[in-house]
Amino acid sequence: MIAFVDENGSKRQSTVAIRSSGRVHRVGQEVPVIYPPGRPNDPRLASFRHHLVTVGLPLAVGALFAFLGLFGLRQV
Repeated sequence: MIAFVDENGSKRQSTVAIRSSGRVHRVGQEVPVIYPPGRPNDPRLASFRHHLVTVGLPLAVGALFAFLGLFGLRQV
């Protein structure tokens, strides 16, 4: 759950779409929140750690599988 104040000064709460087995941020930690102009109901966390978990980790796993697949084709 994240809580933030939108551009109009209204307090908002939202649940982040991604789940993980461990916490990316500590409870109560301040993290930048971004959202499309005029759409505060669609917030995103704007932290390096959040992007690392949501983008970097799946990308690294995909690259590893691609490498292993290409290496396996080369052995045939």
